[in-house]
Amino acid sequence: MNTRAAGVNLLFFAIVTSACLGTTAALAAAPAPPRMLVDLDEDWRFNKGESPTAMMPGFDDARWRPVMLPHDWSREGPFKAEYASGTGYAPGGIGWYRRHFTLEAADTNKLVAAEFDGVYDYAEVWLNGHFVGGRPYGYSSFECDLTPLVRFGADNMLAVRVDHSRFADSRWYTGSGIYRQVRL
Repeated sequence: MNTRAAGVNLLFFAIVTSACLGTTAALAAAPAPPRMLVDLDEDWRFNKGESPTAMMPGFDDARWRPVMLPHDWSREGPFKAEYASGTGYAPGGIGWYRRHFTLEAADTNKLVAAEFDGVYDYAEVWLNGHFVGGRPYGYSSFECDLTPLVRFGADNMLAVRVDHSRFADSRWYTGSGIYRQVRL
């Protein structure tokens, strides 16, 4: 390499380095707004089976049983030979989860999302009776934006429908339900 080319390369490196350092310093000077996490693992209600109006806020879930996440309804059985060996002969099916929560009125205009670390298998999520998203694959985490529908200073109802009716869908035990943590 000739001396002129080496000098141009060195000058380019110096410009890029100082630009990056300046950007890093500017980013460090401006603190990011705090991200607040609210654990939603407790106080869920669960029912195994289809409930066509369970996403509605006024739905009566008083007879549903309380559960804490993570939750796997397949491990409760009954275990039968007709179920797939890859699922440990455990049942799949459809299950519903519901949870109420309230956010402070002072938090109005903040962005709010529900983060699901794992729901097996096909998850559909509603907030206050409105569909907000889901995930058709049980091994990936996902997030649903709740901002347009969340009510600050009032009760909110989060409902999750889990469809693991294709119980012969794996070569190993997968479980069924919200099997990992959930947070706002």
